[in-house]
Amino acid sequence: MALVPDPDFYAFDESYTEEERLARRAVREFVEEEFLPGVEEHFEKGTFPREIIPRLGALGVLGANLPEEYGCAGMSHTAYGLVMYELERGDSGLRSFASVQGSLV
Repeated sequence: MALVPDPDFYAFDESYTEEERLARRAVREFVEEEFLPGVEEHFEKGTFPREIIPRLGALGVLGANLPEEYGCAGMSHTAYGLVMYELERGDSGLRSFASVQGSLV
């Protein structure tokens, strides 16, 4: 599935680093390809797809803005915001899960 970029009316993309854009794209692809296909079923059942948790960790989304010295991704605050935005595009519960994991540390 080809990903359609969001309109960038104010040319914000130009202000992001390549690393920030890559993080956003990786999470957008994950959401589109691995999360969204099953979201309706989980909504109907009232469940959370626990099977995606290791994949979120591998993407560096859990504790994304925490330092690398603690085994985290050490993303910039901007990259963290872009990643959370992409998770939110999929489901607010998914974004909440990911952001709370880093906030509890």
